[in-house]
Formats: sequence, C-alpha cells, structure tokens
Amino acid sequence: MKLRKMIIFLLFAITIVLSRGNGATTMNDVQLLNKSLKSTNYADGTISVKNLFKAGDQAIPFLIENLDDTTPFTGLCGAKILDSQYTTGEKKYSAGQLKVPTIRDVSLYLIIAILKNDLYFASSCCPVSDDNSEERMCKACALIKERYYEFVKGSSSFSELDILNILAKEGIRFE
Repeated sequence: MKLRKMIIFLLFAITIVLSRGNGATTMNDVQLLNKSLKSTNYADGTISVKNLFKAGDQAIPFLIENLDDTTPFTGLCGAKILDSQYTTGEKKYSAGQLKVPTIRDVSLYLIIAILKNDLYFASSCCPVSDDNSEERMCKACALIKERYYEFVKGSSSFSELDILNILAKEGIRFE
C-alpha cells in the first residue's frame, strides 16, 4: 500500500515538473485562481470554478483550506447553471437552489468534481441535508480536511468515495 502511494506521488511530481514546460497551470496560478474564486466579481468567480477544475489535483490543497470559509460565493457553479446554454454574464439560478452557495460549498463541490473528473456531477454546488444543520456541515468539512492531511502524510487514502462516505455519515449530499 505504501509503495503504491509512493509511486502515485512520484508520478504526480514528475507530471508537475514535465507540465511546467508546456504552459500548464503552476501552483502560483492555482493560488491566484483560488483567490479569484473569493472575488465579488461575478464573472471572476465563475471563470475560477472552471479553471480550478482544469487545474485538477493541484487545486485540491487550496480548496481544502477553503472548507472553513462561509462567505457567499459570487458566480455560477453546478450543472444546471454551468452548462453551455448560459454565459458567465447571465445570472441564471436553478429552481431547486434555495440558498446562496458559500466558498466552502463551491470548494467542496470542486474537490469532488476533480476527484470524479466531472465538473457537472450535480445540478447545484449547494450541498443538501435533511436538517440543513450547519454543525453537521462543519463536522463533515473538518473530517474531510483531517482525511486529506492524513493522505498527505501517507497514512490514508483520499478519494471521491472517502469524501462521499464522510458526507453521507453526516446526512449531506449533492443533487
């Protein structure tokens, strides 16, 4: 198991080194995109969602740090409003979206989207739960952060399934 993780880490590191010469996204670029995600400019927020997704695994450490940020997100996120029929200049919200997403919501959505390799895996970037408990959401995000830090240390996995299981235990899901 440790050998597998070491091989994956080495392949990831080699990929980053090789991609830098091809104009790929650097960590500084990802950091700027993450900052732009928090912008109050509607277009900047929307474009950041798409570009952070494109940055893939490189964006995850920054998105993990956003899991405590409950500031409102200004932009579009989720399949119903990010599909090709809308432009970033239009404010279109899905009928089922009952709350304004936060930076935490969008970051969690993006982490799962990156791990699934599907930016449009749910119709809304707002997670839902039966009781809309902020306490349960905070607990789930803390567990996800803890799981990620354990993964970085090499003592656990960090996959889409790991995150979805944590959310399910807290009664949270994306629809």
